[in-house]
Amino acid sequence: MSHEPHPPARVEIKELFKKLCRRYKNREAPPADEEMEPLWRMREYLDAEDIITWRDDVGLRKGIACKDGKVIFNEFTIPPHEHIVSAFNRQLHIQFSSMYPHYLPVFINTGSTGIYLLSKMNLRC
Repeated sequence: MSHEPHPPARVEIKELFKKLCRRYKNREAPPADEEMEPLWRMREYLDAEDIITWRDDVGLRKGIACKDGKVIFNEFTIPPHEHIVSAFNRQLHIQFSSMYPHYLPVFINTGSTGIYLLSKMNLRC
């Protein structure tokens, strides 16, 4: 690796890192390698303590790892509740569609995850 004649300012690295973290939170997907490249070029000026502190400032507790000085964003996971509701609906639909042609799924899984689960669930009869 070639060393830059002047190391980047710490504030510049911090802003770049926070921008990538906010993008990660908003998209719920890791930034592309092209977006990460400027940060990876500055990895010799970063340490794990900086990453942990800046990550906490943005509000990310999980999803960021540091491997060999390289910052890596993990993939977002699909909430298990959504998966279970979808599987349940498929099974009910298969079982009841032959007996009841106008059968509608009991649960709608969009937006049914969270601390206010029962108030967000759309129940149909």
